[in-house]
Amino acid sequence: MKKIDDTIKLIDEKTGELLLEVKVGDKYHQALLEIGLNTILEKFVNENDWESKLDKEWTPLDEEE
Repeated sequence: MKKIDDTIKLIDEKTGELLLEVKVGDKYHQALLEIGLNTILEKFVNENDWESKLDKEWTPLDEEE
């Protein structure tokens, strides 16, 4: 049976440097989730054009070639 790695690593795309490493479920992982969700909610509530900014960055699947 293969063990599943429960570590999340944030790595710099350009340098390959490890920026952050957390275990799923630990206090740092929980804090990241809470901060991320709060940031998304805050942007959505305070900046109604947030969705339009995302639309410019993402291409819907039905528009891909």
